[in-house]
Amino acid sequence: RLIRRAFALAKAHRGYDIHPGPAQEPLNFIHYGYGEEYRPHCDGVCHRAPYARGGRVATLIHYCKAPTAGGATVFPRIRTKVVPRDHDALLFAYKRDDGYMDDGHTLHTGCLVKHGDKQIVTMWMREDVTDDEPWSDFLS
Repeated sequence: RLIRRAFALAKAHRGYDIHPGPAQEPLNFIHYGYGEEYRPHCDGVCHRAPYARGGRVATLIHYCKAPTAGGATVFPRIRTKVVPRDHDALLFAYKRDDGYMDDGHTLHTGCLVKHGDKQIVTMWMREDVTDDEPWSDFLS
């Protein structure tokens, strides 16, 4: 149900031609313990390149369990900090309306967990993937 809702939200707000199913990348469960973090990165292309068919266009992070301290998701280029709470979700998109990809605004980091555990499920959404051409057929 979460997967269908996430795809519907991305379609409604961005107009992406995306469909949940086995052609998409599998969900990723990530556990962060005390002192763990994820260094700054982009989930998709973030250097203002034209969209490449089959590429990632959006990410949903579902915070299954939030730490009691630390563990925020920070987008440094846009000076935005998302403090996780249990069962919250964060959706961000990186394909622009003009057909080009983001120019660095979706660069993000998973901050250091200072107390407790952080458990997330990450869902990457791709356009132009089908059962005949699943995500694994594309390089990006």
